[in-house]
Amino acid sequence: MVDYQTLTIVLTGIGLMIALIYYAMEIRNQNRTRQAELYMQLFQRNISDEFQQKAFDLKRLDFSDPEQLNERYLTDRQLAASLRSFMFYLDGIGNLMRNGLIDLEYVSQIGAGVGPITSWEILRPWVEYYRESRNVPDYMSGFEFYANEMIRVRKQKGYDTKWSNTQKTFTE
Repeated sequence: MVDYQTLTIVLTGIGLMIALIYYAMEIRNQNRTRQAELYMQLFQRNISDEFQQKAFDLKRLDFSDPEQLNERYLTDRQLAASLRSFMFYLDGIGNLMRNGLIDLEYVSQIGAGVGPITSWEILRPWVEYYRESRNVPDYMSGFEFYANEMIRVRKQKGYDTKWSNTQKTFTE
């Protein structure tokens, strides 16, 4: 026969187990909700007319001569604002991913990860010039990380990963 003291210990143990399981489930649900909210914020920004217009405008610039573009960047405030807004946004996403604050799987589903890859390939010459000329080796490292992670995801899926700026398509 079970005495009163044993019964209270067992019930207390069961209660603690239930509380721990409930707490773990709540934390899991909060993390999922946070991930979904971050995803929707990123998605909403990506589909905004303003962001898309910046992407189109910047991709029309000639980044093959970084010094010349840098001169324009230093004097054209509108260009500088658009370029910084666009790149810092992508840099921020990469930093969120690198620090485990947003799941790579979520982010890779926005446009199949094509945008960061194409943008990085176009902007890379200027970013590398900026890094070297200003002695800021980590400048836009989150953006670069984001593009490289999207390339890695494409490779895992067996897709082409090399973007051709001249052909405007993935080539290999």
